[in-house]
Amino acid sequence: MYPLKTIYVTSPFGWRTHPILEVLRYHTGVDLRARTPMKTFAIDAGCITEINHDTTHAYGKYIMILHANGYSSFYAHLSRIDACVGDKVKRGQAIGLTGNTGKYSTAAHLHFGVTKGSTVGTSDWVNPLEYLERLKEEEYMQETIITLQKKDGSCHDLNGQIYKGITLAPVRAIGEALGCRVDYDPVTKYVTIIEEEVK
Repeated sequence: MYPLKTIYVTSPFGWRTHPILEVLRYHTGVDLRARTPMKTFAIDAGCITEINHDTTHAYGKYIMILHANGYSSFYAHLSRIDACVGDKVKRGQAIGLTGNTGKYSTAAHLHFGVTKGSTVGTSDWVNPLEYLERLKEEEYMQETIITLQKKDGSCHDLNGQIYKGITLAPVRAIGEALGCRVDYDPVTKYVTIIEEEVK
């Protein structure tokens, strides 16, 4: 889930020349184009830990959301905030509108950041685009139990993973180790021996 429906980066994460101060500063997030007020969405479920309504603050109106994995997402320069501190939000829930608030905003946009901390003053910022890619991968991946079913009816549970409906468990390696050819059913999550000897 992305914070905006369309993503166009106007200023990347990391060191840059500050557009107003004209000195080298570390950019703690990415700036995303939003020429008109656009709905801003929570990238994942979480609890809102911080909100600012002061339009003269460097980040203007902003929201910070703490997620279950310990990371926090940050949405700044908003024109409107549609949530309160303590609110529990769902992934993809609209939380406000983009804007041009804050003394360090030069045009309407969304400053989007991700941090290992829980406050704006933290120094543990990470590249938010890389974080979104990791989050996207995790959506499709879940731990599961792969069950190996032998011809004699006996079953053995194996730790594995399903990725987009395809097993990440080394099914072929399992078969080779057992000296047989196997098949995997993603619905039943059973690995079945279909031939006793590997050819």
